[in-house]
Amino acid sequence: MRIIFLDFDGVLNTEAWQRHCISMGQRNEDGFGPAFDPEAVAHLAEIVNAFPDTAVVITSSWKLDGIARMRRLWEKRSLPGKLLGITPDYVPNFDERTFDEILQGILPDQQAHFIEIDPRVGITAEDAGRAIEILRL
Repeated sequence: MRIIFLDFDGVLNTEAWQRHCISMGQRNEDGFGPAFDPEAVAHLAEIVNAFPDTAVVITSSWKLDGIARMRRLWEKRSLPGKLLGITPDYVPNFDERTFDEILQGILPDQQAHFIEIDPRVGITAEDAGRAIEILRL
């Protein structure tokens, strides 16, 4: 099984999409929070669709709402792939919490496979291509 450790803010919930919605006067949230950038979600779909055995683990602070709510969000927003779970929330250093949680879930020799996403634009086609290459290994 291939696992993607996924943050939401800056990855699917992008600054560019938020600005676009505001400029267009569009409602940009539902009962779960800010709507995700459709382009970023499409790039996530490219990644998970490339490998049928790919699953997603949420590392985002949104996980604090619990796995049941995250599963409802995944279903209601028709997000791609299988939601496997959420990372635990117990790393004391807030500034490095998300990265530390991710690293706790993967082998040390795989740490080079971390992809840092530009929060202004979220997952790009280039990021998706890089992720697919990494998941092929």
